[in-house]
Amino acid sequence: MTKYTSFQELKDSWGKRSGPAIIYAEGDDKIILTFHDLYEKINAAPSCCEVIRTDHSPQTVIRIFADVIGGHDVILVDENTSADTVRQISDVFLPLLPAGGRRDEGSEGRILFFTSGTTSRSRAVVLTTKALLASTWGGQSMLPCSRSDLLLSILPLSHVYGFVCGLLWGLCYSARIALGRGEQHIIDDCRYYHPTILPVVPTMADLLLRMDALNRELKVVLIGAAVPSQETLRAFQMRGMQTYTGYGLTETSSGLAITKDLSDPLALYICPGADLKIAPDGEIMVKTAALMAGYLDPENGVVRLPLTEDGWFPTGDLGRIDERGALRITGRKKDILVLPDGNKISCLEYESYLSQELDTGELCVVLADGRPALLYSSRIMRAQVEKAVHSLNRHYPRSRQIAKLIPREGKLPRTRTGKIMRWMLENEAALPK
Repeated sequence: MTKYTSFQELKDSWGKRSGPAIIYAEGDDKIILTFHDLYEKINAAPSCCEVIRTDHSPQTVIRIFADVIGGHDVILVDENTSADTVRQISDVFLPLLPAGGRRDEGSEGRILFFTSGTTSRSRAVVLTTKALLASTWGGQSMLPCSRSDLLLSILPLSHVYGFVCGLLWGLCYSARIALGRGEQHIIDDCRYYHPTILPVVPTMADLLLRMDALNRELKVVLIGAAVPSQETLRAFQMRGMQTYTGYGLTETSSGLAITKDLSDPLALYICPGADLKIAPDGEIMVKTAALMAGYLDPENGVVRLPLTEDGWFPTGDLGRIDERGALRITGRKKDILVLPDGNKISCLEYESYLSQELDTGELCVVLADGRPALLYSSRIMRAQVEKAVHSLNRHYPRSRQIAKLIPREGKLPRTRTGKIMRWMLENEAALPK
């Protein structure tokens, strides 16, 4: 198993490989690009510093590799990003990159990803090709893919999980990559391409299960970006599919830990090249070869890497190490509400209970006027909500009980990876009614 350290080294290996690398749809036809085709097309492509809207096309893949190998920094954004937003990002961030985005002679460019937006302000994370490739090597060490595999890429390539696990991993280790045909085909791409490996987020996994959209050849499902429910895991296992969950951040080039025991997919084990500890307050702290160069500050162009004095990166996630040495994710620090009396409550603990009672994930616990409040879909009968909340509140002292019910129209705001944008709902709950 080769551990690549640059995109140039990876691309040069493609010039010596045979077999298909990328499969994509063009009209009614499936088109194959071999590894050698990909090698030649990248060599022939111009390079520049740019903002790339990442649709699932071979042209996007070629542009990313050509730009970065050519020594230019690139910024990846979602394919649905408006032209106005792309211009704004270009105007703000491109002038901050070295010499218009051109790195020193012989140095590869970097890739900038925006964090998923679960806080009020997404940040630009600067990742080197060395860090990204270290992440793929760590993942391959735990969950290998090979040339006999077909990996379906339907996650956003602008999200580091989608880029690393939905593209780079397979290209490093000879798996064929099937490029999804867009959002309108998410529920039929599995049966169109017949993948053996499928990286997804929990919301996408639940949709594919609900629509009975999985193909018989599918043997490995990798769920990342958020913790899936036990019901979701059982549904895949009942279909005879090996179900893995992964833990990582944009700042760590995706994967830090992954399932090892398939009978317990939520027990995660650290990938090679990473180290982890739990701080006294429960926060997960990491050191890894896949760590970002830092956040690019749009105010002054400085790339900052926030570390503790002894060199650990605070993830903002909460977890514990169980009796077997496995990591258990227990929540986000931002999902802990601090009440005026100093008491703390776990939003996820409340939401998990209420979601089961009401059979919906369209609810969220926030603070409103210093007390816990529940925002929920107006399509749920209020009497049902009141009954479920009453049942929940019996387990807590008055100061920690949900004190306010706030119905709202439409679905909760979420990131592309399915995480609730809690900060938006906190602002909404604070508005006068």
